[in-house]
Amino acid sequence: MHKLLGVVLVCSVFTISCKKETRNLTQVQDEEIKSFLGNSVSNFTKDTSGIYYQILEQPTGDSLKNSDQIFYYQNLKTTEGVQIANSDRFNYVTNFLGYLTRPELGPIGYYKTIMALAKRGGKIRSIIPSYLAYGKDGSGSLIKGNAIIDATFEIFDAKNTSAAEDTIISRYIKTLNLNFTRDASGVYYSIISPGNGADVLITSTISANYIGKLFNGSQFDASASGIPLTSGFGTLIKGWQILTKIKKGGKMRILIPSYRAYGSNGRSNIPGNCPLDFEIEVVDVK
Repeated sequence: MHKLLGVVLVCSVFTISCKKETRNLTQVQDEEIKSFLGNSVSNFTKDTSGIYYQILEQPTGDSLKNSDQIFYYQNLKTTEGVQIANSDRFNYVTNFLGYLTRPELGPIGYYKTIMALAKRGGKIRSIIPSYLAYGKDGSGSLIKGNAIIDATFEIFDAKNTSAAEDTIISRYIKTLNLNFTRDASGVYYSIISPGNGADVLITSTISANYIGKLFNGSQFDASASGIPLTSGFGTLIKGWQILTKIKKGGKMRILIPSYRAYGSNGRSNIPGNCPLDFEIEVVDVK
């Protein structure tokens, strides 16, 4: 009797283990996406490629074309919660829209998501199956094989770098308790104290105490305690030239677009396309 029971159990296990998966990857991941979204799945639209998307903010600008240069924030993570990238309020991403169809620049699912938005000035979230993302091999240490991507893109209603950075800086100013003026150079400034000493000229050598921060609040640089930076304007980032609006003893808060700072390449712990926040006190002028 025990031997017979053992045979039955073995046969049962063998039968179960031999059952074949009849669903293909598209069907499997579609069910995984629905499970991930749960009750909110009804808020999403499924496109013909298998992406689920939800327009969070309706676009307000012109229709998007492959030849357009676009500027955007991105928040990318896997459905398991692993953060891949997040540029919100920090630095923006820019590219020609058509370039996003190139595999070396990212998954085709990102391009399809942005095209679903169709116009500038909107915000969209999408859940992208792995076969439109990083595939069976994944990417690097963060993205496992067959990872489903939860992506949010906000496309600025901007057609050039200056307009894009104005968008970022203007939003950031709303979080500060100061009034700023936009200079023709693109630098935003707030004069805390005008000073009453010698004029600051482009030809001057200044000594200054300063703190430099990114828009996410992290400090990337500062003068040493009790030791001001002494320099001519020729060796400083161009945004500092706004200091000619004050005198010795003056103090300013300045928000510098990346094209007046470190540009698209960035520097050390400053990412590319990253506006900067400085508080500067000019303690001497020569």
